[in-house]
This record gives sequence, structure tokens and C-alpha cells, in this order.
Amino acid sequence: MAATTGGSFFNFLYHFVTGRLLGPADYAALTALIVVLNTVSAPMTLSQMLVSDVTARLLALNSLGQIKQLMRQMVAGLALLSGLIVAGIALASRAIGELMRLPSPLPVVILALAIGPVLILPSLTGGLQGWQDFRGMSLSALVAGAVRLAIGVGLVWIGLGVSGAIGGFFISGLVTVGLSWFLLTRRLRVPSEPLTVKLGALLRFSVQAALATLAFTLLTSIDVVFARRLFLPEQAGYYSAAATLGKVVLYLPGPVAMLMFPKSSARHALGLSRAAMLRKSALVTLGLSLGVTAIFFAWPPDIIRFLFGPEFAPAGQWLGTYGLAMSGAALVNLLMFHYLAAHDWRFVSIMLGFVVAQVVALTLSAPAPLFYIIVVAASNWGIVLASKVWLGGRLEPEPLPAQPTE
Repeated sequence: MAATTGGSFFNFLYHFVTGRLLGPADYAALTALIVVLNTVSAPMTLSQMLVSDVTARLLALNSLGQIKQLMRQMVAGLALLSGLIVAGIALASRAIGELMRLPSPLPVVILALAIGPVLILPSLTGGLQGWQDFRGMSLSALVAGAVRLAIGVGLVWIGLGVSGAIGGFFISGLVTVGLSWFLLTRRLRVPSEPLTVKLGALLRFSVQAALATLAFTLLTSIDVVFARRLFLPEQAGYYSAAATLGKVVLYLPGPVAMLMFPKSSARHALGLSRAAMLRKSALVTLGLSLGVTAIFFAWPPDIIRFLFGPEFAPAGQWLGTYGLAMSGAALVNLLMFHYLAAHDWRFVSIMLGFVVAQVVALTLSAPAPLFYIIVVAASNWGIVLASKVWLGGRLEPEPLPAQPTE
């Protein structure tokens, strides 16, 4: 967990340094492009959950050959699909650039290149996660953050602006894909075996995981795109700074959910209760997120000035409130992994409903930063409350049959 947190540290340091170098207006453009990158890749992160879930179940049965075959099929399929997506975005780069009020389509072209490795990486990370190789996962996250920081900041420093900052994602993606492939394949020096997991079960879980990850990405990021499009450039930059720093509250306890998911999948496959595991994970998640939020409320201007520079000082007025919104998102993330491990659709349905409500609220409202943050907070905490009401306050969903492997 320490190395994963280190990777997140490098990620935030990347934002702080590029924010200082770019200034509020260009930093708003960068964060909007990163939201596009995350949104396009969000449905593809289903491969991480899918591979992690199936790997954990097959590993429990010592079916290493099937794990190897699963990895080959997933990587080959995602490589083909990523090529098509990259080509499509590159062809539409001019229109996307105009929509986001960018002076040149070049950052969008580089963004398209960065999407390629980003789409392939989750399947490799899922293999490591399902194997419970948390050291390998942490190393990959650490390397990705360090390379992105070094390359992205370096390219901005020599004058390439937003295009250079996005270039850091492309290079770090290539390096991390290579490292993750090495870490995983060294464990799978066995002959491949035909997969016996039923295709229907895999497809149902794939759709569920894709919708969940897309919904979560939109819940925690779409407000930044609205801000870039509707706010004045300087104000959009201040809002982006508050949103970026506020997400520390979300990402700091993130490894808790990642550690829980494969263990939860394995216990579900064996018919064991997972309620105590979720309770402990929820307490840790709340403790970390609310602790950071309290710091944000205590010293907001000083934190913003120290990390982003005095030019971003106005962002401090929204920092604590955004942290509170992301505390709810941290719980949503944990619950999402818990119910996905049981292949339970109900929580995903709740998330999708609140995504629609959030987009409608942001579309119909006047462009005001504080109101945007209140909408984000209401969406995330509303999901937690709605799940408690609909699911009857149960931490353990109704038992579902484990996925057949024969």
C-alpha cells in the first residue's frame, strides 16, 4: 500500500508542478483532457475487474494454464480495440479541440496516442491483482507516476505546454505496460489451457464492471469538463486546482478497495461471508478521507498556495467542501468493488441513476463553482444513502452462485 500511495503522490506532484508551470487557464485545459482520457478508458478498466475476478477464482482452483490463456486473449483483444479507438480520436482531434476551446488539435492527437497503452494496462494490472501480487501492482503504480512526472514536467519545462504535459501519460503508459507484462508472465511459465469459465457469466460481469467504472468516472470528473466549457478560463483553472487536490481524499484510501476486491471475490467463490471485511475497510476509508478533509477545512489557502502557487489562491475557498464530496466518493468506490465481487447489479443501478441526475443538475444550473461541488457531494453521498435504503442496510448482499469453472 505504501508504494501505491507513492504512485499517487507522484501523480499529484505532477499536477502541482504542471499547474505552476502552465498557469490557471492552460491547467484547466490539461485537467479537461485528462478527464477525457479517463472517461474513454473507464469502460475498458472492466478488464482489470474481469481479469482480477476470474484470476482469483481460477487461482483458488490452481488452474494456472487457464489464467495464462485468459491473459493472452484479453491483451490481444484490447490491443486491437485500442488501435481503433486511437485512430477515431485522432481523426476527430480538430473537432474535439474546438469543443474544449483549445488553440490547437495537437494535445488531442497526443491524448489519442496516450489512450493506447492506457486501455491495455488494466488487464495486466487485473492479473496481478487477482494473483494478490500487491507488491507488483504497487511497483507498477510507482513507476507510472515517476515516469509521468519526469517526462510530463520536462516537456512542459522546455516549452511544449499542454501537449508536453499529456505526452507524459503516453510515455509512462508504454513503460508501465512493459513492466506489468514482465511481472505477470514470470508467474505463468506453464502451458496454456482452454478456458472453462462460461462465456455468458464473463459477458454479464464485463457489462456490469464497464458500467460501474464509467459511472464512477463521470461522478467524480464530469464537473471539471463542465467547468472548462462554461467558466471563465481563470475561474476554470481555480476550480480544476481545487478538484485535483480534493481528489487526494478519494485516492488516499483507494488501495483499501483494491486490496479488498480479490479477497472478496475469493471468499464469495468459496461461499464465505464478506461483511466483516467490508466493515473494517469502510472504517479505514472513512478515517483516511475525513482526516484529510479536516485538514483542507483548517488551512485551505495555505495548502493551495504551497502546492500550486499564489496564482491559484482563490481555489482555497472550495477545497474543504470538495474534500467532503470526495469522502462520499471514497465510500462509493469501496461499495462498488464490494458488490462487483459478488456480481450484484443493484449498486451499479444506483450509481447510473445518480450519474443522470448529476449531469442534468450541472446542465440546468448556472455556472457557479460552489453549486457544482454541492451537486457532486449530493450525488456521492446520495448513492451511499440510497444503497442503504434500497439494500436494507445489509453489508452482505444476497448470496449468489459462484461462477462455474467447469
